[in-house]
Amino acid sequence: MCYRRVLRKQAFLFIFILFVALWFFIKSRNFVTVDNESNMYSNSIDDSKETDLELARLSKIEAEKEAVRNEQLAELEHQEMMRKREESLKQQTIEDDPFHPKHNIEREYTDFSNFKINFTQTNYKPEDLREAVRKLNDEQLIYNKEMLKKLPKDYIVMVVQVHKRVEYFKELLDSMQRAKDIGSTLLVVSHDYYTDEMNALIRMIKFCPVVQIFFPFSLQLYPNEFPGPSPNDCPRDIKKPDARAKGCINAETPDMYGHYREAPIVMIKHHWWWKINHVMDNLDQTKKHNGPFLFIEEDHYLAPSFVHALRTLGNFKKSDARCAGSCEIMTLGTYNNKQNFQTEGKRVMRGQWISSQHNMGMAMYRNTWNDLKKCSEKFCAYDDYNWDWTLMHLSKHCLRKQLFVLLYEVPRIFHVGDCGLHHKKKCSSTKDTLNKIKGILERNKDYLYSDRIEPYDKHATLTLKPNGGWGDSRDHELCMRYTKGNEPLK
Repeated sequence: MCYRRVLRKQAFLFIFILFVALWFFIKSRNFVTVDNESNMYSNSIDDSKETDLELARLSKIEAEKEAVRNEQLAELEHQEMMRKREESLKQQTIEDDPFHPKHNIEREYTDFSNFKINFTQTNYKPEDLREAVRKLNDEQLIYNKEMLKKLPKDYIVMVVQVHKRVEYFKELLDSMQRAKDIGSTLLVVSHDYYTDEMNALIRMIKFCPVVQIFFPFSLQLYPNEFPGPSPNDCPRDIKKPDARAKGCINAETPDMYGHYREAPIVMIKHHWWWKINHVMDNLDQTKKHNGPFLFIEEDHYLAPSFVHALRTLGNFKKSDARCAGSCEIMTLGTYNNKQNFQTEGKRVMRGQWISSQHNMGMAMYRNTWNDLKKCSEKFCAYDDYNWDWTLMHLSKHCLRKQLFVLLYEVPRIFHVGDCGLHHKKKCSSTKDTLNKIKGILERNKDYLYSDRIEPYDKHATLTLKPNGGWGDSRDHELCMRYTKGNEPLK
């Protein structure tokens, strides 16, 4: 009995202890679970914070990278804009700078400076030269003929009177090939001296169409007979009674000052009048042309903007009321010393044409020539060996009204040949004069071109007094033949 009671107590105690142990075990498990859950929750919060911080850091880095990319893109866009602007300015500079190699390539730039001509030697007899010149004038060969198709309807005809001053002429050609829009012109070279070398020089021209014409009554073709000097001519300063007594051929026709004919002096007027008649009325390419004719000489030098300048004057002449029925002459050259294109380059004087002031780089249209041609007899009879002074006589005493000129105050054509027919002072060297002219053009290169002019009127006149030297009736008769179509000498 006692033994059973003891067993029950022990069983009860065992169960109690087991129950307590189980309770503690369960409580312990719950605590661990809660703690783990708490730790997990805490860790989750920490991880979330770290993730947010990492995302924020990455976002900041990406934003910084985007800002850098945008900055770099903006810089690239700026650089591209500046490059395009620089390229545009460079291209404009190239277009405005006729000295740029690009133009030299396109125009087949030619170095004329090394070309030499010896005028002291010729293998032709005068009679052979006359026949050769006649054939050449009849043939009317045009070099660079394919360029004629590109000429505008009112293209400029440049007519250059050339003698033997080849060093000047080469500089003139060089200035022409550097001019903007020179390919839109036609060049007519009028010679009074024939050599194969000069013809070779002309064939070097590639910048525009070219045609040569040859004065058929030059001293070279008639060295010992009229129109050259003949053995029976009266000496220049012989008195008329002595000339009659001597029986020289022109004893009855001294000039107004009592001087007899000098063949080299009268040839310039002969050549000029023959040339304008031939180009205006006989040369197939130009005899029906209604654009401007620009008359220049071998010792002139042209500004790169001369084509643009002449077109600007022509547009003003056609559109401005002040030039209605007037402004017959347009002149690109002056003898003043004005050199500032920026302040004075647009100024254009309108006034009476004066031969000694407005004859350099003189241009006209066909209607002006038609009026002058009506005065041929007075041109050929007026006792002055200068063609320009003779034109001034026609302006005052033959034409319906006096010639008026449009004249740039700052020249677009310069005179290089300081030692011309009328020069009496000490001559400057050609190199010094050219360097001075090129310096003027270089300093003013940004102001050479303008579509606008500032016209003003100037009233001036000049008392006209003949210079003589043109009294021989043979010269009068020959002069009139040019107007009748170059009748041959008998």
